[in-house]
Amino acid sequence: MRYSQSIQSLKGIAALVVFLSHSIGFYEDSRVTTFYTTPFHLVTDGQCAVMLFFAITGFLTYRKDKSITEHTYINGIKRKCLRFFPQYIIVTIAAFILCNLQLSWDSALFTDWSNKFWTNTVGYKELIKQLILIYQTNWDLLNPPMWYMHVDMQMMFYLPLIVLLINQIGIWITIPFLLSSFFPEITPISYRFLAYYCIGMIMRYFVEKAKVRYLLEKKVWVVILTIGIIFVDIYNVRGVQEHIGGG
Repeated sequence: MRYSQSIQSLKGIAALVVFLSHSIGFYEDSRVTTFYTTPFHLVTDGQCAVMLFFAITGFLTYRKDKSITEHTYINGIKRKCLRFFPQYIIVTIAAFILCNLQLSWDSALFTDWSNKFWTNTVGYKELIKQLILIYQTNWDLLNPPMWYMHVDMQMMFYLPLIVLLINQIGIWITIPFLLSSFFPEITPISYRFLAYYCIGMIMRYFVEKAKVRYLLEKKVWVVILTIGIIFVDIYNVRGVQEHIGGG
């Protein structure tokens, strides 16, 4: 696939940012927290990196010649489940065991964000809910980063259908999904993230339709870039974390 190298590079950068976000964000260090309100926060902004992963997924999902049948739809879901569920189950059970051990630590060394995890024991009912991944729950109870897998799990049902709508109706069908991210108060949590997947689909759509040159000539790329920056940095713009992260 001709996009492979570029996509892998983007995923590598995003993965590094997520790693830095989780590792640095756990510890109380004034040398790090001082630039959280500056543009440099993007270096350790794991939520923004996850949005990039969502956009990459949308880019890779869309193809103008993609036909969706019941067989391909079900097989696609099976392949994705087999790819990530085994690792997810192992990590979640390990988190369940460690959480219920109620280990102690010096809270002064950690940030308020990291100190709010594993504060209470978790029952088997909650464990099952988190293992299933379908239901919205409090992901901070066991494994906070897993909120995005709940979103990704739901998207694997929605995205093929959106691809079908784009190919049959038109790219404009993504507009409501793009706008939904600006109204988190009235948009269900999972649907807020459709905007990022759709951004990836839109970019792939124009590449497939060979309209990239047209966009550059018409300066539409300025609008796309501006919208992209707002989506990526909307936490700083409006101070509403629910736009791009947990709920």
